[in-house]
This record gives sequence, structure tokens and C-alpha cells, in this order.
Amino acid sequence: MLNATSLIMLIVVAAGFFLAESSIVVRSGRQWKVRRSGPVAELKKKFYATSITADGQASQAGVSAVLRKQQIRTAIDSVAASLNWSMREDVASPHFEHTGKSTAFQVPYEVRNGSRGLGLFLTKDVPKGQKVWTFRPGDNFKFYKSDMHVLQGLLEKAPEDVAKWLVRWSYQDLKYEDDCMLLELEDGRFTNDANGATATMVASSNGNAMEAASHLSRGTELLEDYSEDGLNDLSHWWQPVWDKYGKDDYQN
Repeated sequence: MLNATSLIMLIVVAAGFFLAESSIVVRSGRQWKVRRSGPVAELKKKFYATSITADGQASQAGVSAVLRKQQIRTAIDSVAASLNWSMREDVASPHFEHTGKSTAFQVPYEVRNGSRGLGLFLTKDVPKGQKVWTFRPGDNFKFYKSDMHVLQGLLEKAPEDVAKWLVRWSYQDLKYEDDCMLLELEDGRFTNDANGATATMVASSNGNAMEAASHLSRGTELLEDYSEDGLNDLSHWWQPVWDKYGKDDYQN
């Protein structure tokens, strides 16, 4: 016969075992079971391994429709995990204040709340022209027009916050590849729009990096001019999901 203390201990152990295998994100009355997929490096490797071209044909990696749906689901899982406080130590870019750890940044920084919501703030002074961040293809998951039917179906089932942040953290980079949307998997997604203020970062001459626009003091927020850098441009096929889930005040 279990006494009250033993019963409580048994419940705690069982709950711990469950959370070790999965976690639940609940928003707006919906549940989304996040499937843990191993270390972040393996998760990102799985994301970038393959994709479907815009005309719906398998890429050179030979992705089947079933596998592609799994990949898209895994991308949604990554967003759900980022929003889950209990998983904040397990993901590359948690949607909570944290010390910057992305190696895409060449300067020390932290993610914390500011006037624009969560943003990127320098923890040391940075001289003008210093490279701040470098674009790396493997830090992104690519969505194509041919993914939209599957993606929209999965987003309908996802909690509202998960759908919202997946869409807001996705952007188009025509310099890299035409007609695809990139879901940013690392802390670069917390870069806020200067939105009329002076941008503290500017694109490098080749467009593959961001540099300090002037001498930046410790505590300065890293801001980009979205309009100048084309981040407000969307593929026409992405517009419906932006209108449904992403439209707001550009805050992250």
C-alpha cells in the first residue's frame, strides 16, 4: 500500500520520464506535442539536409512527399520548442532572455527585452565596420511554394503562437535563392527593425554579412533597416500565411 509521500514521488518520477521524451506547448486551447529529436546540431542538420524545389519536384537529395512533411513538422517542432520554457536549455534559440550563443555572430551579445520586445544587445563596445553577423545557409530551413499545402495544414493544427513565430521568423533573401522563404533557426531572428530609427547594422558589400554602422557602445541594440535590406518583401505565395499569422508590429 503506497503512503501519500510514496505516491507523490511516483508521480514526480513518471512526469520527469514523460518530459524527457516530449513536451507540450499549449496556446489558445490547442496542444502541440513537441517531439525531441536529439542535439540541436543534429536537428539543424536534419532541417537543412533536403528540400523540395518550387515546381514540386524532388531536389537532388531525393526527398519524398512523406519525408518532406516530416521535415516541415520538425521545423514547426523547433519553433514550438523555442517557445517552451522547460526546453529553453535544449534549443538553439529560445524565445526568452538568454546569453547569446550563436556562432553566426562575431561580437558578444545577449537576447533581452527592450522597447521593441526581445532583441539583440551588445555586451561589449564594437568599432565601426566590425562584422557583426554572417549569413550561413545551414542556419535556416527553406520553405517553397510546393510546401504550402502541407505547411498550412500543419499550422492550422498548431497553437497560435507557434504559427505566428514560425511566420515572423521567416524571411526572403533574393541574394541567396529566388522564390523561397527562410526560417531562421538561430538568434539572428531576434534582430529588430529600426523602423524609422537609425539602423545600427548595415549589410556588407557582398550582402552576406551585417556590419556595425558606427561605433557601437555596450548595451546598444542591433537594429536593421528591414525595408532597405528587402526583408519586407514576400513571395506572393507566402502572403496568405503572413496575413493570417504574422501581420502585426514586427516585434519579436
